Amino acid sequence: MTSSIAWLDTSAEQRRQANEIIALFTQQESRDELGIGTVRDAFSNLLFPGTSVLLTRARYCLFVPWAFQVRQVASLHGPDHVKAGERAERRLVETLIEEEPHSGAGVIGRRVGREVRNLPSTIYWGTLTRWGITPRTSMSLLGQPRGPRDVATELDHRADTDWHPDLPTAPDDFPASTDGGFALRPDEAAWLRDRILDTCPDTALAELVTPEVDNATRLAEVEASRGPWDLPALARREDVGQADLFSLTLEGANLVYNLLVAERCDAAGLVRFDGYVDRYREHLDSWANDMTRHSRFATWDLDDLWAAVLQAGSPPQPTRTFVEAWISQIRERGVDGVADDNHLRNLVAQRERRKGKQSRLVNDKMLETWSGESAVGRLNYRWGTLRVLARDILTGLEA
Repeated sequence: MTSSIAWLDTSAEQRRQANEIIALFTQQESRDELGIGTVRDAFSNLLFPGTSVLLTRARYCLFVPWAFQVRQVASLHGPDHVKAGERAERRLVETLIEEEPHSGAGVIGRRVGREVRNLPSTIYWGTLTRWGITPRTSMSLLGQPRGPRDVATELDHRADTDWHPDLPTAPDDFPASTDGGFALRPDEAAWLRDRILDTCPDTALAELVTPEVDNATRLAEVEASRGPWDLPALARREDVGQADLFSLTLEGANLVYNLLVAERCDAAGLVRFDGYVDRYREHLDSWANDMTRHSRFATWDLDDLWAAVLQAGSPPQPTRTFVEAWISQIRERGVDGVADDNHLRNLVAQRERRKGKQSRLVNDKMLETWSGESAVGRLNYRWGTLRVLARDILTGLEA
């Protein structure tokens, strides 16, 4: 069943944040059984500022401002301007459904059409502000009157104050037509890349869209990747290296968690999970092999880890304590035989039991809510979203 929130009196930013929380629960790698989400999110924001798991396609960064620049929208002020812009967004939903008929991949509102609750502007506003596409921190600040002016002067002035002055021009008849759906024109892709370079310099995001290799090679690298560390240029970055080590090392803790739950399901006689204990033991063996092959783990300085994390977040002390305990014990005890190491098992179990009655290791009723895997796989820091955005921009540059 699709999750939603009934809004009473909330801002667009509050709606965006709440729906991002809902989206996290639907993404396997984003489930946070062991409370390490604050570190995950800090790395995500550090590497890829302005992004979120809610983003679908890069051209929405143009669609949203264009919706508010439609002449019949731009001529209005204040709340009327915002409401008219939102109507233009709803028309855009219908247009994209028509123009992307085969897959509809990335169309916000594809299932419900113009009745969609969470419009692209709500989802993308944080991105638009962070990437310098709008200086307005809230949609409610759009379309503010600036004293008596003739209509032409007022619209020109607002275009420069509500949106970046070099914003590419919308296609004719927008939003009834987008002239290409989600495909960025070369000038649009270059402009969007420049916004990222201007506002997010020296980040993995900037590196991603300005390849040292040609665009086609970078596209192939992105398509073949499972995480940012799979791209040679990004793997050389210290922040990506720290994110890689954290992701791989803490994957073991999540696998132990799932093993403990699988064992408890066996004890409770939940036959639909037969074989899951062996599955997670095999996963832990594979993880141990990956850890053994990682060249930096033995010399990993946790001061470097927290120095990177603290640039974009501040994990609570209990989270830091658990992370440091897991890493230090893995170093001391090794990665072989983790499935049967009572010390490591207890470390994870104690972390899980902090949930009280919501813990699957305390309350057998909670076992019924287990899908068979929770947070299985490596944290990839929104890489699924970034692959799509990078593909859109790089493909547009090559067009």
